[in-house]
Amino acid sequence: MIAIVREIIQRLSDGGWSPIFAKFGINPASETLHDDLIKPVGLSPNQIAMIPGFGDISPLAKQAIEPGSPARSILFHALSSPNVTTTPDGTPLAAFPTAADLDQMENVVFGLVPPTFEALAARFGNTANLAAVVFAREYRQAAKTVHGDHADLVFSRTGITRVGTEEAVWDGKTRSYLPREEDDDPFAFRVLPCRYGVYLAVQLKGKKDDFGPFKFNRAFELNGQEANEPDDQLDFWVPVHKLFDGSDCLLGLTLDVQLDAHHINEKLRRIHVNNLGERGLGGFDTGFKSPATDVAPFLVTSGLASFLNQNVHGSGTLAATVRPRVIEPTELNGQQIGTKIPARRHGGLSPSFFTPGGQRGAHPSPEWMHVRSRLKRDGTIDNLNLREDVADVVRSASVAGVRNFTAGHYTDFTGDGWIDAKVGGLLGSRLDRMVPAYSVIAAPDFYPYVDQSVLLDWWRTQVPTNLRSEMWNRLPLALCDQRSAANITLREFGGDIRPENKTPTAIVGLKGSANAGSSRGSELEIQRVSALPDAGAGVYQPGWDVSTDVTRVDEHNEDVLHLAAYGLGSPFPEDAKLCAALSAFWPGVAPDSARSSGQRPIAPMTDREVGLDGAPAWDGVPGPRRHVDGSNREFVETDNFDHVDYVQNALDGRFTMVETMKVSQQDYQGRVLATARMRQFLRASNNQRPGDPLNLGAVRILSFNQGRQSNATVASAESALGIQFDAGVCQFGLAEVMAANRPVRAAPGSPRWLRREEITEEVDVIIGSDGLTAFRFKGRNWEPAEPLVG
Repeated sequence: MIAIVREIIQRLSDGGWSPIFAKFGINPASETLHDDLIKPVGLSPNQIAMIPGFGDISPLAKQAIEPGSPARSILFHALSSPNVTTTPDGTPLAAFPTAADLDQMENVVFGLVPPTFEALAARFGNTANLAAVVFAREYRQAAKTVHGDHADLVFSRTGITRVGTEEAVWDGKTRSYLPREEDDDPFAFRVLPCRYGVYLAVQLKGKKDDFGPFKFNRAFELNGQEANEPDDQLDFWVPVHKLFDGSDCLLGLTLDVQLDAHHINEKLRRIHVNNLGERGLGGFDTGFKSPATDVAPFLVTSGLASFLNQNVHGSGTLAATVRPRVIEPTELNGQQIGTKIPARRHGGLSPSFFTPGGQRGAHPSPEWMHVRSRLKRDGTIDNLNLREDVADVVRSASVAGVRNFTAGHYTDFTGDGWIDAKVGGLLGSRLDRMVPAYSVIAAPDFYPYVDQSVLLDWWRTQVPTNLRSEMWNRLPLALCDQRSAANITLREFGGDIRPENKTPTAIVGLKGSANAGSSRGSELEIQRVSALPDAGAGVYQPGWDVSTDVTRVDEHNEDVLHLAAYGLGSPFPEDAKLCAALSAFWPGVAPDSARSSGQRPIAPMTDREVGLDGAPAWDGVPGPRRHVDGSNREFVETDNFDHVDYVQNALDGRFTMVETMKVSQQDYQGRVLATARMRQFLRASNNQRPGDPLNLGAVRILSFNQGRQSNATVASAESALGIQFDAGVCQFGLAEVMAANRPVRAAPGSPRWLRREEITEEVDVIIGSDGLTAFRFKGRNWEPAEPLVG
């Protein structure tokens, strides 16, 4: 083990780290390196905190390695913290740790002075509530730890990896994986891995001042889904000691630790098994039945994800399989297949096929399905988007005299499953139970640096009370707030998923980590991608990352609510279209295209993000733009929502995160707040203009921009009114419109249909992050408005 430490610190010393190591008495050439690492470094807590990058280290840290305590291990912090980027005198470092280095150094923390298994077990009286448990984990800055006091490791039994078209890329400087590199193809997506490890863990009731969980009782206090018990009455698995290969982990034992990944995508299988939701009306013949639907391509059980090279990424780093496209046509024996569809008997947004949910919001199969690719008998595709009446075609399931036409299937490569472990030398001899992690393979995250949990706390604690109701119709809970079982149907495939455990998505600390001394505060927060559930969207029936179902568990004599990926749209771009268009209903950190769909926006995308200012549109569909006809009438022109086809855009590789990934947490929150204030302003303005009030239901966002950069509209208001907006200013170009007539084809034979709404009034509204507001109706001068601060 000392040889591993020596190699890592010698390599980093060659990259400029020697002054940092010397500060703590660490010399890779020292013959007494083992003892040097565990003796006090001779610096006071304040002296340590004054070193650049160490401002949020535990105030109890006094050794380079404190056995069993990552947070109190100065060397582990130095290598793991994204704040450590310079030497003590401010010289930038030229090299950074690899993902494998961090995994190895975590082993060092727990194995440099290994305990006995008996000593660990004695802390809890017996082994009845001990297990080998698989956790996803991250070393985080203070603000996002369980206790919020200092940098620390956090853990969850749920991890999220995201699909992509390019290999994972590690950024040593931020100690995280990147969603894309600067010189990547703009339409490429990097797979985003999740780092798993195996830990000896104990099952305990939640305890805020011990291990958490993170955001203790938040879901219960907000009356979230199924949060009918406070956290101190729920069971949580809490890590105690990391388990890893070799004889250094537990004194007197030699362990062989192996991780296995199992993932399932059964969206298409469930579409057919559930008879497209028509079972209650006598069932419907979709064209395929069991046993045909019990194997690929309806049921995908391999090739979805795998562990990356251990020498590069460390043990247990899981990534989705890289593919040329994020979805593909579903083929059987070389031919695309599909499902017959019935005339729709249920509500929903046209022209996606809608399957209603069941009790408690259960979704036993995809709620939304793409059906606008009619599969003809000769194997060719009839693109129904070419038809003006595409919504009626889908609703009636009839086209060109063919009833119950066959809609082509498309396979995405999302899913869920479990990560389990074999621990030779421990399991079966001293320990009886292994608890797997729940693993979600999710769609790309277009806002990788915006955190769902932070958004919720901001809304709760910083948004003025009278503006909160302006923002969304459902609470923006994060996935870590969910208190329901993992996907118990995975037991059909061999997964040991226990229905009684309702806390798989919770985030916890090490046993005792929350009782670590006074707060250090936090260093400058570094933007990093997270694979843990606080960065994932909560369940919004369904959500962006995972949905829910209810399954009967006979041995418990109850119907159990649980998570399940198969309730999401098929394929996922169909879900993305509706989530983005219905931003007012889906308050996840997801793209908001409501300004294009005619719905109420909550976090509108800038002109660049929707492809109107020299950049590609995030979804391949340009946002609302001005159109002038031959009579000089002005219109707001958008692609007609019924004909917008995200599935085809995904096949064509037209999605991009080039612009959306630039959005920070503060940017996203700023646009949410400004939009709420904008609606507040419109109502107030309407009351002040009784002669010609705006039709608030017909106001469209024709333009939206955020920030001061090259914003001529903001500059003109400042000049006219003698005021100064701050850097977080938002500028809205609003148009009141008349109802659109029939959609207009973009060009003969084009699948694009356009909606044109004639403009009857225009107003520019500028809102600073402090509420400072100015407005200008078309043809009039700029006017100040009362600051919209609350």
